[in-house]
Amino acid sequence: MTLLSRNENGLLEIINPKDLRILFLAPYAPDAPDYGKCEYDGDGGYADYYYNILQTLKCLGFVVDSSSKPYTIAHSSGISDYVFSLYNRMPMHNSEVFISAYCEYLCIPYLGAAPNVRCLAEDKYLSKLAAAMLGIPTPNGKAYTRNHHAILPPEFAGPYFIKDRFGAGSEGIDENCLQDTWEGAKGIIYAYWEEGKDVLVEQFVDGIDITASILGDEAPLFLGLIHPKSDKKHSILTEDLKLYDHLGYETFDAGNHRAVFESDARAIWESFGPIDYFRMDYRYDPRTGARWFIEFNVCCYLGRGGAIALSGYEQGFEYEKILNHIVGYSLQRQVGLRDNAQRIL
Repeated sequence: MTLLSRNENGLLEIINPKDLRILFLAPYAPDAPDYGKCEYDGDGGYADYYYNILQTLKCLGFVVDSSSKPYTIAHSSGISDYVFSLYNRMPMHNSEVFISAYCEYLCIPYLGAAPNVRCLAEDKYLSKLAAAMLGIPTPNGKAYTRNHHAILPPEFAGPYFIKDRFGAGSEGIDENCLQDTWEGAKGIIYAYWEEGKDVLVEQFVDGIDITASILGDEAPLFLGLIHPKSDKKHSILTEDLKLYDHLGYETFDAGNHRAVFESDARAIWESFGPIDYFRMDYRYDPRTGARWFIEFNVCCYLGRGGAIALSGYEQGFEYEKILNHIVGYSLQRQVGLRDNAQRIL
């Protein structure tokens, strides 16, 4: 059993990191035999991101193997004690759930949350319905599933915001996703369908994007609020802003309204937790304090310049200690996984 303590800031800390064998999985993660940074000619700096996470885990003292191949998980039983997977995209539908479900089969603790919670988080429509049932304000929305729905207008008026129902990292989001008329919205829906994607149409609400960062603990540890800056129409957070991050993030002070974000985090936690770490994204009107929940994300971006790390810095938490806490809490919530489950074959 991995031994844990609390550091001076109250975060969990693994006492014997050298005894924990971690399998790190991510697209463009360093591979054997040299474990060097992968070649990557796309956008967004993914190879750098995964390489830096790997090096941080090693600096913390963990014994880490790394692979960019998701099928490596099939050979990890008996070799790895823990799977740190940021493999959120594969060329298959609902790929985010694959690693966690396979780890459950192998009875290996893993990063994130139970597969059913991952399913809920990755489905932006179902998570919207769940949040609304918990009393969290959400924009009106309607799902349009490929080949199963006629494109009839929703019961709410525009303007409309159209996006991939299962999208990640604002993939495919640009200023054309905001349409004033239903005719314009239909054109975007058809374009997504041609790419093989299901669609979520939301009633657009004005304001700015705000994200709340939370760590798992005995009670959810609310780190704070971050505002991803945008120079787009109506402050839309587009894919290119996520990839290039030329404007960056800034901490956000919601004043007396901060308490409602903390209340939302507790509501999500009490219904869907435990979760190792997660982020809740909103549209927010700074003039009135009105908020609208958009989605929550499990196993979201963990880089030094991301929302989790920046919110942690505001609390006085060092980046490395945040990662140590996440792994420590993840192991704690899954104590007994090997003992209480039985392999099917």
